[in-house]
Amino acid sequence: MANGHFTPTQKRILEVLGDGMLHPAQQLLACIDELASDNSLWVQITALRKLLRPQGQDIICHRASGTLAETHYCVVRLLASPYRE
Repeated sequence: MANGHFTPTQKRILEVLGDGMLHPAQQLLACIDELASDNSLWVQITALRKLLRPQGQDIICHRASGTLAETHYCVVRLLASPYRE
């Protein structure tokens, strides 16, 4: 997993995503707190992407339908990154 300065919540999310498999949004919401919403997850994922992309990694979203219940996230390693010099 990437090195960086992550918040405790971001570290919990990365621990779940660290296996490279798809994980349901509901599982990641549990990393935030029991009152978390899909918007708070989106904020966390956006912040994590900003930290991971310069290191050649990203978080992808797979959405089978328009509902949160069908949304899954996964960490991937980029083969070519526009962020690398």
